[in-house]
Amino acid sequence: MLACVYNPWRLADFFQTIPFTAVVGSNLAFDEFFMLSAFLASLEILKLIRDSKMNFKMVSKLYLLKFLRLAPIAYMIFLFGWGIGPYLGSGPTWFTYRRQFSECETYWWSNMLLISNLV
Repeated sequence: MLACVYNPWRLADFFQTIPFTAVVGSNLAFDEFFMLSAFLASLEILKLIRDSKMNFKMVSKLYLLKFLRLAPIAYMIFLFGWGIGPYLGSGPTWFTYRRQFSECETYWWSNMLLISNLV
């Protein structure tokens, strides 16, 4: 396994495998999911505005339902990656995993509030 870490040709072969492509492609699918979700939520809000049913209570309900649907899985993924993930692996690209979670000890609260892109 260590030969893969120090041999750049083995690393180049790893970048051309189907699992690597699936993982990298999933980032694009994740962004498209959020774009489609935001578009559909915007349509729902525009319908409420058109029908004059828009009020603070209705907007709060929409945001709360969206949060309750997305937050549990986001928290599970974050906690798995932060707490359990470091004990699970090694390999040629493991340094990227460590780098992604390097600031979690300081800014864990921004991930829990789902505002880590702003902080």
